[in-house]
Amino acid sequence: ERLKLAEAIICGLIYLHCHNLVHCNLTSSCVILDENNTPKFRSAGLVRVGVDNTANNSVSENAVRWMAPELLTGSPPSFKSDIFSLGVILWEILANGSYPYKELVDNASISEMVLMGYRNLFPKDVLPSYRKLVENCWQNDPDDRPKSIELL
Repeated sequence: ERLKLAEAIICGLIYLHCHNLVHCNLTSSCVILDENNTPKFRSAGLVRVGVDNTANNSVSENAVRWMAPELLTGSPPSFKSDIFSLGVILWEILANGSYPYKELVDNASISEMVLMGYRNLFPKDVLPSYRKLVENCWQNDPDDRPKSIELL
């Protein structure tokens, strides 16, 4: 069940990216389930790459727990920052709904830890292949992260 949810969320992100859309504020609270338990993304924060110049201002401070390191230093949202955020959502699914960085209480502490390379710890029962998938999404360098289409 959890893996089907993860796969459906990945497919949703592939759809957005194939339509040249960056989500900008991708968090687990942006994923809602319809009556068939199919995940859908809330559209708040969507920007079209190369068309909308407001992307820099579209990132919510409430999303720091899901934010890619480059966003924390002022870079604009991108396909690759969405991938980092997706990695946090996938981790939440694998960790049975655990809250990211739950031991940290303020945005400054979270930002500092993410910029230093700290990531959420995995439960012991997570298969190495799923762990590797998420860790690839969490690469510090955006260029080292996979494209959404490569995640399936």
